[in-house]
Parts: sequence; C-alpha cells; structure tokens
Amino acid sequence: MTGWLVFCSLPHIDGIKLTYAKIKVDGSLDLKDSYTGALLGYKGATSHVLAKDGRKVLGIRLRQGAVVDGFALVTEKK
Repeated sequence: MTGWLVFCSLPHIDGIKLTYAKIKVDGSLDLKDSYTGALLGYKGATSHVLAKDGRKVLGIRLRQGAVVDGFALVTEKK
C-alpha cells in the first residue's frame, strides 16, 4: 500500500518517488516497515512530501496542460 509520495519540481513536476508501507493486522499502515521505490522522472530543485501521516493513499489527481503543474493525493479520512 502506498504510504506517502515525494515529488520533485522546478518549476513544474519533474519526478515522483513513492514509498510503500506494510499493512498491519488492524488495517493501518506500518510506517516503520516501508521501502521507497525508484525515482520516476528527474530530481528537481525542490522536493515536497505528501501524506506522510499514516493515511492510506487511495488515488492521485493531476492537473496538466503541456506539463504536469498540479498533483494531489486522494487519501482516506483521518
């Protein structure tokens, strides 16, 4: 299950890196038992972390024209 996401930007979104976490018996994410996937795209000048608070990532939402300039994660409610 995806635990959180890091995206890299300069000035548009150039790359993303997902971190996956094991699901505990109670259905919550075990952030201590996680691993990070490879960077997809390029490392930009800045990095931003989304949803690193234990909520499960259910989907993504992109905004794009010629480039991807908006990115949001759909997460479960707290």
